[in-house]
Amino acid sequence: MGTTVGRAPVWIAVAALVGAVFVVPEAVTAVTPPPPNIVVILADDMRFDQMDDMPVVMRELVGKGRSFERGFIVDPVCCPSRTSFLRGQYAHTTSVFDIGGPWGGRNQLLTAGAETEMLNTWLDPTHFTALVGKYLNGYTSVPLPGLVGSWDFGRVLHKPGYPPGGWTYTDGSRRRTGQTYSTEFLNGSAVDAIEASGEEPVFLWYAPYAPHNPMTPSARYANETAQCDDVDYRESPAFDEARTDTAVVDGLSGMKDKARWQKNRKPFSSSEALLEGRTKPRNGCRALLSVDDGVAAILAALERKDPGLDDTVVVFSSDQGVQYGEHGWLPKRIAFEGTIRVPFVVRADGLLGEQPTVDAVNLVLNIDLAPTLLDLAGASGSPGCPAEDPYRARCVQRGGGFDGTSLTALLDAAVVPVPGFADRVFLIEMYAEGTFPEYCAVRSADAKLIRYDRDAGADFEGYDLTGAYGRADPFELHSVVFSNARGVVGFRAGGRELYEDLYPSLRSLCDPVPPEYLAFP
Repeated sequence: MGTTVGRAPVWIAVAALVGAVFVVPEAVTAVTPPPPNIVVILADDMRFDQMDDMPVVMRELVGKGRSFERGFIVDPVCCPSRTSFLRGQYAHTTSVFDIGGPWGGRNQLLTAGAETEMLNTWLDPTHFTALVGKYLNGYTSVPLPGLVGSWDFGRVLHKPGYPPGGWTYTDGSRRRTGQTYSTEFLNGSAVDAIEASGEEPVFLWYAPYAPHNPMTPSARYANETAQCDDVDYRESPAFDEARTDTAVVDGLSGMKDKARWQKNRKPFSSSEALLEGRTKPRNGCRALLSVDDGVAAILAALERKDPGLDDTVVVFSSDQGVQYGEHGWLPKRIAFEGTIRVPFVVRADGLLGEQPTVDAVNLVLNIDLAPTLLDLAGASGSPGCPAEDPYRARCVQRGGGFDGTSLTALLDAAVVPVPGFADRVFLIEMYAEGTFPEYCAVRSADAKLIRYDRDAGADFEGYDLTGAYGRADPFELHSVVFSNARGVVGFRAGGRELYEDLYPSLRSLCDPVPPEYLAFP
């Protein structure tokens, strides 16, 4: 495990200082080898339960790394989540709340003055930085090398898409139309980035478009059956809840125990059920097989650069998941488990060896990634506060910095509950114009409490996910916290205890609130 004496990576020593069990022998402490290669592979709209259908990911990452079964994102829509990955902060600290418009997109990141304080700028002094694939919504160009906030290598999606001729990218100097299937091109570009790094440690941020809607697979996988033919979300107890949840609990069934804005959702037609529960997720699985090919190609390129991968860290995750018809809901944004839970795998052979381990007890978040990678690289960096109030003022009061926590204490040989992770309560926040309501929610290891903003007053849902409050409901079918027409909170069995446990965290973490969100009393 690790490199040989005389070449032990400095990042192992750094990890030892912040919680890992490795200690570098005195004989090699005078040697200052370079920090590790770092590769982040970030799928687009991939759920936590889709990873099982990716054979390379399962064999080479899950099978040789640390898998966190409780991996979550804190802002379930593309641009805010990616910003949180890169800066280690909640949306209410970055001030990037949506994909565009007011408080959204890359323009908001620029308005906030935050693009110069992200993983790539912190790692730039020690790494060859490369951005391949999707960046932030509203992206128009990659700054040329040498400018503040730039990447050394960029092949970045400008207009996302899948088929040849249906998407564009920029290489930092001009926009080009893709002439091949996009994921296959981006896979090759990721390899090019690793090779272009030469002898420098590489920091590669690889973000393919798959399996984002319309979930178009490549011609190679268009009719694939071995991995994807059994994918069918119609088998989930939560699928098309208005039709399938017929159990009467406390006098209510189906969607009638949901928040007011969604309790009257209609059942799917048979054709809608087939499309949402079977056709779309199966094509999403097929689209991910091209990403799986990319993982194989990236690992092969890293092996050529770092034989044995002792000086390399690979992270695999997603910006958020989606609903495949559960609760009659189709896109992302909502705080249900299918949307907020994502794959989260770390392979670090020099630190963990190649033994597969699964952490099912500690909760890890997208805002934890940036401080973790800085620790492993022995690099320094801290995100500041946005330019606009109220988000700047509250951030300054808290002292700025990361909202997430480095995961190095979890990258140990043993998997044990770690205080601050196993017992953490985290925020999920959403700002959305139109018919979708804004909300703040908190999730603990056992339960979830959501507070929506509606004109008639606050609207609540609360779920006992593990049975800690008397009724295990992992599929979020029966809300034990609800609101009447005036927004007055009410409870079913176990709901009062859940509310009393989580509401203080909800109020303290949702501060400041999303734009236009109903203030807490």
